Amino acid sequence: MKLVEGDTLTDYIKKMGDDRLENLDKILEVFLKVLDATSFAHNRGIIHRDLKPSNIMIGNFGEVYLMDWGIVKRYRENHDGDIQLPPELAELQQYDQGIIGTPAYMSPEQANGLTDQLQPCSDIFSLGGILFYCLTGQSPYPPEDTLIRAKMGKRRPINEAHYIPDGILDITEKAMSFNPDERFESVLQMHAAVEDFLHGKHLPIIHFLAGDTITKTGENKQTAYFIHEGTCVAYEEDKEGNRTLIKHLGAGDVFGELSLLSNRSRTTTVEALADTSVLEINPDNLSQDLGLNDWFGALFSQVVERYLALETRL
Repeated sequence: MKLVEGDTLTDYIKKMGDDRLENLDKILEVFLKVLDATSFAHNRGIIHRDLKPSNIMIGNFGEVYLMDWGIVKRYRENHDGDIQLPPELAELQQYDQGIIGTPAYMSPEQANGLTDQLQPCSDIFSLGGILFYCLTGQSPYPPEDTLIRAKMGKRRPINEAHYIPDGILDITEKAMSFNPDERFESVLQMHAAVEDFLHGKHLPIIHFLAGDTITKTGENKQTAYFIHEGTCVAYEEDKEGNRTLIKHLGAGDVFGELSLLSNRSRTTTVEALADTSVLEINPDNLSQDLGLNDWFGALFSQVVERYLALETRL
């Protein structure tokens, strides 16, 4: 067996302490690699059945390993490309009944000993439990009466004081649904949801037709926009309706940020030159994604105010 040096995910999260949510992007990059490994196993007809933070190793150079495959189970008949279990594991499966695994991260069906009914969705529940730990620093079930709680799916509530972004919270809740049919259909689908969150695709998407006005001079709306697709034009407009071109905007550009950060009236009008899709950024998702309720938020807001004061003097 290969010797792996590094930290378990348990230790990795503990070392971050209260700073874990400020490092959420790094944590999710690690989690995506865990999803890759699990998805590979599922694609080869194998479920892990003991997915938990202590079975994930993060090497000294950022490599991620999914460990302890000792209680894997074949969930379908052999197909071409499926992993062939070693003889000792294949023999164990003949006596594989009852509750096997770690209760703190078990799906309800696994905790109830429904071995014959276990499918990839049971691993998906455990992956949701790992994500729960990454976000809160706690296992989904408390140490008291863990197995009983696991059987009923009675998880800890996620404390609102953690300021966890809604997008990643929704992914966690979906993966840990009591009903297996309400979880992600596959680990690949869960992987896509986490990637979309990392890339900002959890934000509301609004579509505009060519010629539509997206923002207008003088309006007081505390939102900014990220152009996902399309082209726009920004210009100043005086009381007589005369326009002065400021710039053309395309995919990847942001506008309306000063109104979002300062709650001041808009000084420019932006129109869509072609059919355009934008991501809307409002105070709620900004505070969640950047943690504007903590010290970083206070620092960030102060920098914005000083910038605006300096701009006014100039």
